[in-house]
Amino acid sequence: MEISIQIDSVQLVIINLHLDFRPRRSRMAQIDPILERIGTLTKSSTPPPPLIYGDFNTGKTRLNDAIRQFLIRSAEHLHYTYHPKNKLTYPTQFPSRGLDFILVPKPFVVRKANVIKSFASFRLPVVAEIIAPCSTESSVSEPNTQRD
Repeated sequence: MEISIQIDSVQLVIINLHLDFRPRRSRMAQIDPILERIGTLTKSSTPPPPLIYGDFNTGKTRLNDAIRQFLIRSAEHLHYTYHPKNKLTYPTQFPSRGLDFILVPKPFVVRKANVIKSFASFRLPVVAEIIAPCSTESSVSEPNTQRD
């Protein structure tokens, strides 16, 4: 799923994905159209490169499988980093695997990224504070993680 939004003067493109949990081959095939879309978006000078959020259903090691391949193959277009680093999101009660990430391209800057403790799902949600290009520090607000 892709959405384009405008925050202040910055146009943002956000891609949300949920890769297959089954064989690695399926996840690799699902990455190809996303890389093609990134290539199309980066050919124009605006908007900035897309942010990518989602469930990568990675293998047992953090940089194995879908995340690693995405970072390697997207380097043709842009330099992405993954967040949060060294955090586990699955299963909720006793997390043992990191499956959910936010991929952030340059020129965006990640101020902080973390996993929120919650039992609302079988996965722990990921939150990040990201500074967009051409934005000022004062226009970036803290995420609201308080419960009513």
